[in-house]
Amino acid sequence: MEKNFQQGVRDALPTALGYISIGLACGVVASPYLSPLEMGLMSLLVYAGASQFAMISLIAVHSSIMNITLTVFFINLRNMLMSLHTSPDFKEASLLQNIGIGSLLTDESYGVYLSEKLKNDRITVPWMHGNNVVGYLAWGSSTILGTALGSLLPNPSAFGLDFALVAMFIGICWSVSRDAFDGKDDNHAPCLRCSSS
Repeated sequence: MEKNFQQGVRDALPTALGYISIGLACGVVASPYLSPLEMGLMSLLVYAGASQFAMISLIAVHSSIMNITLTVFFINLRNMLMSLHTSPDFKEASLLQNIGIGSLLTDESYGVYLSEKLKNDRITVPWMHGNNVVGYLAWGSSTILGTALGSLLPNPSAFGLDFALVAMFIGICWSVSRDAFDGKDDNHAPCLRCSSS
């Protein structure tokens, strides 16, 4: 069964809810250094949580543009590999559609893609756009809102929100490893057992 844009949005909604909490935290962390407009532009053009947290840290210590650019480039190299992996499913799509898919692909939307691929061998372009766009909008709006809210706080760094992204990844890894070791997820169990030895 081929899925449409709305089904892609629906499938990505749980991920988008996670984006909101991390995006708010990212915005609050950025608020001493960036305006909501600047944060919105960063989210629009960079759209990468780990890279944006790193950029904010580098901006805070007045790092050079070259250091910021190289850091973002190396952090985001994994996105190229994810895009290469998804590209066979979109061979018939136009160049513009493929650029759109690759530009908005994140770790989380790639995870939703992989989950869908296990259930449905045919991934459609509209479904993938729905998957990607909902996260993009959730991330952008929540970082802007977080920056605006953070500007109202006397000392946003006192909340330790710069650890939010790390905490999210720890939570995801814990959930996957717990399910694998409990026998609920046979797909990841061999990898996790080998890596834990």
